[in-house]
Amino acid sequence: MNRLYEQDVFLPRRETGLDRESKVLLGLLRAFLKRDLTGYVGQVSPEVMREVEIKLLRLLGLIKPRPRS
Repeated sequence: MNRLYEQDVFLPRRETGLDRESKVLLGLLRAFLKRDLTGYVGQVSPEVMREVEIKLLRLLGLIKPRPRS
């Protein structure tokens, strides 16, 4: 697995049902049509989905960034 940036979310293979460990690349957003989805790939837990949602809201400037330590 390549570097995991602050805006990325790690997706462990054993928890998602994916073929390999992956990540959500929130810094590389793009739109697509629902009809282009080809079927079931895997799933994420509610906790991982919440992490995706929070990081996406921060990235879009809809909530304040977390203070850096």
